[in-house]
Amino acid sequence: HAYAVLDPADPAAAAEACQVWNSHVERTGWNKPMSVEEFRASWTELADCPGTTVLTARERTESGSLCAWLIARVIDDTAFIDTLASHSDRLANAPNDGLVFLYLTSADKVGVRHAHYALKSSIGSLESFKQALGFVPRPFPARLHLRWPVGPLLRAFRPAIYRRLCGDPPSVARESTNASTEMGQ
Repeated sequence: HAYAVLDPADPAAAAEACQVWNSHVERTGWNKPMSVEEFRASWTELADCPGTTVLTARERTESGSLCAWLIARVIDDTAFIDTLASHSDRLANAPNDGLVFLYLTSADKVGVRHAHYALKSSIGSLESFKQALGFVPRPFPARLHLRWPVGPLLRAFRPAIYRRLCGDPPSVARESTNASTEMGQ
């Protein structure tokens, strides 16, 4: 693959990335397909988010078709991988693996010491693999303000959700276990 940084504010790049997104959604069932207009609007906002990088993997052919893209952010000494999408017809050379490897090695060169993959998988072997690559769960730095009475009610009746919203990383595992139990799974 040929790897490059992509400007999410570029309308043509966003349209091409939208094709990859919709193929990814169709294959995985994760999230929903988007029109090119919706996708461009989303990526225009993304372009304004400080510390955001979009990396791409393209086929090394005449067409140079976009195979996959990765959205990531660096905050302090932590790399947060947000979204990784790949086109279903262009998976032969594992573009996702190359993008993650490239991002982590590049981040290491600028002083990043921790990495966090935004989604925690329920597949134990996948989580073990991600942690072996250095993706140790870390809280996403955020400031949360809950309007009254939401904060007190959550704290009283759904403490695991409240702790998760406040960035308590151990509560993430407890909450996912509780959610499965509550849903009868």
